[in-house]
Amino acid sequence: MANARLTAPLVIAAGAIWPPVCTTAVCLRFYTRHIQNNRLLADDWLLIPALILLVGMCASALRGVALHSVGYPTPKPASAYAEAHYASYQQQTTRKVLWSIELMQIPALGLIKLSFMFFYKRIFAKGKGAAFKATINGFVGLIIIWIIGFFFGYLFVCKAHPSNYWTSLYNEKLYCNNSTQLHLGYAISDFIFDFLIIAFPIPLVWSLHMSPGRKIGVTGIFALGILTIAASVTRMVVYIQSLNAEYVAKSDIDFLSTNCIYWCIIEIGCGLTAACLPTLYGLLHTKALESIVRSVRSIVSIGSSPSGSQRSQRSRAISSKRHQADESTTSHAEILSSTNPHDIEMEPLPQRNQIKVDKTFTAVEGPAEHGLYHSCA
Repeated sequence: MANARLTAPLVIAAGAIWPPVCTTAVCLRFYTRHIQNNRLLADDWLLIPALILLVGMCASALRGVALHSVGYPTPKPASAYAEAHYASYQQQTTRKVLWSIELMQIPALGLIKLSFMFFYKRIFAKGKGAAFKATINGFVGLIIIWIIGFFFGYLFVCKAHPSNYWTSLYNEKLYCNNSTQLHLGYAISDFIFDFLIIAFPIPLVWSLHMSPGRKIGVTGIFALGILTIAASVTRMVVYIQSLNAEYVAKSDIDFLSTNCIYWCIIEIGCGLTAACLPTLYGLLHTKALESIVRSVRSIVSIGSSPSGSQRSQRSRAISSKRHQADESTTSHAEILSSTNPHDIEMEPLPQRNQIKVDKTFTAVEGPAEHGLYHSCA
């Protein structure tokens, strides 16, 4: 799909779907941290500006589509000279959108990477030595350098006159730095970082004291970050193709730019979602969610069963019979009235390495001269 012609409807779909999806994921992450009574830390807060940058990227892409530039074929130039020295309004708009999205994508990807590393530091650092912390801090330092270096590299690719980047191919080659190495270095280093960050926690998870099934489940959650790697690889291929002279000669320039725009959005969307998944895994085991699931299941079960009302009637009849039975054994209840009800049955059920104590009371009605007595076993 890297060399496919991504048209306007696909760009609209990506720009419209990812902001609400990622907003929901980030909000659920904050909600999970709240109900678990956990303090919000750096790995949580870093996703807020990343989400804002994603919304800005999608807004720029949708604006380009609205101007009939992004997702549309390049107008045929009048001559080869015109193609090299002039750019139509549509071409200029597409290049502007691509440049602005690249500038927003770099800090957005960097913030997501930093969120991953601070998350690993928070959950794995306890009990680890200085080498582990130094590795985390080293990754953080490299990511910060990566953000600053490539952001300003793209910002000043045409020195103090960024308009040369989109006015014409002639101006770009004459007044701008060689962007080929910049694009290649950015795409390849981004892929390497993504791969290392996704693979980093796998051995740490398997070193924890958990059951094999739980280890597999947690590993699967982290492994979903492969979606981010796949998007990163695809965008890298698109960048390499756009820098290949032979490929460009056979391709539509605006569609190549559209491919870059589309996969930039996909990568950020997958990265934000993947960054929230490990925290959302804890939401599956909270009492609040379990209570909601049980309530929904109960409603669906009763509503979908044709004999639901009959079961309700039988339940009420059984309850009535139990009530009558309780009234008929009042004398026995009076014997046990002075006993603490918690001594009769220990609740909740004992867990592993705990002792459960059961007490059984027997009420016996003896001869009249002896009265009532009870025994405790």
